[in-house]
Amino acid sequence: MSDGHVVHIDYGFMLTSSPASLGFENAPFKMTTDYIKLMGGEQTDMFNYFKLLFLRGFLEVRKYYQRFLLTTELLLPGHKMGCFGRRETVVREFQDRFQLQLSESQCATFVNELIKECVGNWRTDSYDSYQYLVNGIL
Repeated sequence: MSDGHVVHIDYGFMLTSSPASLGFENAPFKMTTDYIKLMGGEQTDMFNYFKLLFLRGFLEVRKYYQRFLLTTELLLPGHKMGCFGRRETVVREFQDRFQLQLSESQCATFVNELIKECVGNWRTDSYDSYQYLVNGIL
């Protein structure tokens, strides 16, 4: 942040509610066709490098699970954002995302499956197309 980088955290999407709470986007994370094209496609070294970095990031984040959970729990009491409305569900689902029961090698399989689920997700693509149309983005 002190270097001038912008960080956007979409707490709603991170904490179990899809954009506008419509429940339409159900991919684990946003992996658009455009992102994949920027990497040269799914069969490229760059895409494989992305997958490696994603796994390494996932394993690193798990080390700090308690800190992330504490930060989330601090936001819950009295907050008016819809994504914090179901406290027990939010906390449980947030904990589940870290997959603490998995070994590192099992995490590799888990991460690859997450990525597969996101690549070409028709719901994400449809929602983005809708947004482009409604907002006049060509």
